[in-house]
Amino acid sequence: MSLWFLHQELAGAKVSAWLMTAYGILCLLAGMSDVLFFAHMLVPLTATVAFLIFFGIMTIRQCWKPLTLGWVAAAIGALLNRILFNVTDVSAQSVFSQDGVLTSLDVFMRGFVAKVLSGDVIHLSAIVWSGACVAYIAWCLRRVVIGGRSSLSRSQISMLTFFLISVISAICSVAAIVLGGSNVLSVLKEYRWSARYLHQVFLLPLFGFPTVLAWALSYLRSDRVGRIVSWAITTGVLALVLARLVPSQWPATAVYDYRPPLVRFMDEVAREKRLRYGYAGYWQARLITLLSSSGVRCYAVNEARNPFLWVNNEEWYRHLQNDRGATPKVDFVILDDPIVKLSREAVVQKFGEPLSELQTQGTRILIYAEPR
Repeated sequence: MSLWFLHQELAGAKVSAWLMTAYGILCLLAGMSDVLFFAHMLVPLTATVAFLIFFGIMTIRQCWKPLTLGWVAAAIGALLNRILFNVTDVSAQSVFSQDGVLTSLDVFMRGFVAKVLSGDVIHLSAIVWSGACVAYIAWCLRRVVIGGRSSLSRSQISMLTFFLISVISAICSVAAIVLGGSNVLSVLKEYRWSARYLHQVFLLPLFGFPTVLAWALSYLRSDRVGRIVSWAITTGVLALVLARLVPSQWPATAVYDYRPPLVRFMDEVAREKRLRYGYAGYWQARLITLLSSSGVRCYAVNEARNPFLWVNNEEWYRHLQNDRGATPKVDFVILDDPIVKLSREAVVQKFGEPLSELQTQGTRILIYAEPR
């Protein structure tokens, strides 16, 4: 929508009120949803506009509306998120320090290079896409330097804007998690989990390549050739998808019936011992609470046995509290989470010795429920 906005400004046309309204609403909702919207969208858009103004390709008069509207709406959205919702600050998942940044950079670079050397298609496509963006940007700048701003058509300026935003957004998305000391890099040292924050690096090419192809076909002098190429590519992609799908088998367990081994085990124990509420590490708690069929609920705590309020509801913990700050009444505590390590000694110190202790596939469960 920002490209559409800028394209109309370039043409000297009046930007419609509904476009500005829709653009503002989307930026407001995005600002409420995730602070990475600023790094993925608004900062790259601002840097792109500054680049185009510096080289005389656009004027500030043509750019100030989408920039101002986007920043103001997103800032209001971020503020509303603070006012309307009780959310955990993003800093809870980052280590903002020199050591954290250096560790994040080291883990990211090693992980990225390892994926490239192993021939990972997603990483290779990201490199090719970045190369295509840089090549088009360089070509446009060469034309501007030689022939002036008039050597670029409105369509070419729109393409240049798209490529600039794409490559700057990819850089900003990496910088956000490296400079921010994201804990997946600085603490857990797991490169593969960082991909969830890098949509602009790995997902944008999936949409960018077809866009470039469409623009390339629009330059063909023969409409007939363009249609033939379009149909050939469409048919080829469809055939490739079908070739992969036809030999595949249906999963043995339907998605709606899927329950990991720990969840199935806890369902059996919950029915036998009438368990209702318990504590565990984040990943154990999420699976049990979401996929249990017995109604048992498991809430995430950190190593200090305090509520881990990351994508969790604080009301889950409040209704377990006893009067005068007494220890919450829970039926069980699960140890050996793959990430959040709860020690048995610390749990016993807080809740006392369990009535019994069970074990399944290397996971220990401390039972505190009285026999009923």
